[in-house]
Amino acid sequence: MSTGTPHFEVWQGEDNEWRWHLKAADGRIVAEETGFDTEDDARRACDAVKRAATDARILSTRPA
Repeated sequence: MSTGTPHFEVWQGEDNEWRWHLKAADGRIVAEETGFDTEDDARRACDAVKRAATDARILSTRPA
């Protein structure tokens, strides 16, 4: 297990789609998304997650 700073990683997959994931300080992937047409789109999505997460609440849900 690695230690470090939480961070986003952005890359282009073999299918030419851009994707990102968010890694925790211990190196685990805690969020990810795929299917962006451009690197800028993927980076904007990372920024949107950063902004939204500061105000996000944790809600419990039950299966339907």
